[in-house]
Amino acid sequence: MAGRGIQAMQQAVKNINTPKGGGAGRRFNYFGLEDGESVIVRFVTDEDAILTCDFYEFVEAVIDGKATKQSFIVAPDYHADDPSWQGEDWVLKYGGVTEDYNTKEKVAPKPKERTVAIAVEREAIPIENAGGRPKFRYQDKLVEVVTKVRDADGKETGEEKTLLGRNFILIRKDAKTFWGNVVGYYGEFGTLVDRDYKLTRAGKQLATNYSCIPVGPEEEWTDVNELRQSIYTRYGYGTGKDVDGNTLAKDSEDRLLYCPMTLDEWAEDQASEDRAKALLTATPKATAQARHNGSSGNDEFHKDTTHNPASDADEAQAAPPPAAGDVSALRARLEAHK
Repeated sequence: MAGRGIQAMQQAVKNINTPKGGGAGRRFNYFGLEDGESVIVRFVTDEDAILTCDFYEFVEAVIDGKATKQSFIVAPDYHADDPSWQGEDWVLKYGGVTEDYNTKEKVAPKPKERTVAIAVEREAIPIENAGGRPKFRYQDKLVEVVTKVRDADGKETGEEKTLLGRNFILIRKDAKTFWGNVVGYYGEFGTLVDRDYKLTRAGKQLATNYSCIPVGPEEEWTDVNELRQSIYTRYGYGTGKDVDGNTLAKDSEDRLLYCPMTLDEWAEDQASEDRAKALLTATPKATAQARHNGSSGNDEFHKDTTHNPASDADEAQAAPPPAAGDVSALRARLEAHK
């Protein structure tokens, strides 16, 4: 059953060896590292927002006429605590299938429990410290994003514009390989959003594990709710506003600096009938329209990626790293909110 917060995360860790039966914004980058790679992140969602629920993975789908494999939230599990919900298992209803890893036969997908959070990529900047231990300061990593210019009616003009953005990452992992030590840090610090973490992958495929190590100085706080709100304000999480309180519009020059949607908004779409029907049964034209309407967002920031069955079962490929740019002016504006 879907759940929120640290108790659901803890239960997911306890469930590792328990048999389980049954079943118009930018997109996030999916968390994906190769063996030995690392990334520094700041969690945007704390334990009160982090979601644990069942997913169908590697489900065969069609996007823009091309075969792909997609993940879906198991709708009955996600809505299990909502007595007013009258839906059903949309993936099974619309004939979703996956390929059995051993037999290669097409079979109905089986649910797998995953815990999902949103983070933003950070970077370590060396501090000059002659002859001493290396020191760093940590800040949001800003990247250049090439976007398509659209007219007042939303049609592409054929021109392109380069904007600056932050790299928001959706982390969807299982308890066995990832969330166990994260739960421990929450128990130690009382929150996940007050410091940066270095995430490192070790191993490949079924022999994969991740380390999660706190790095850098933590932010001072006395009220955890105020701390969370400060993070939401900094990254525009669920606010629709920039850090100065200005409403973000579709054509705002700094719109890519802010979180494209909340975890709840993302999950509602991932569990929706519209998405399942569009990706599993619709014509390419209808599928493309479903994507435009919010299946995962538009193509302004990240492109859809195809799951590789040979990789981790709960991982999608990350988009290639954008080119670095001169961001000194914007960096100065954001410095007070780092």
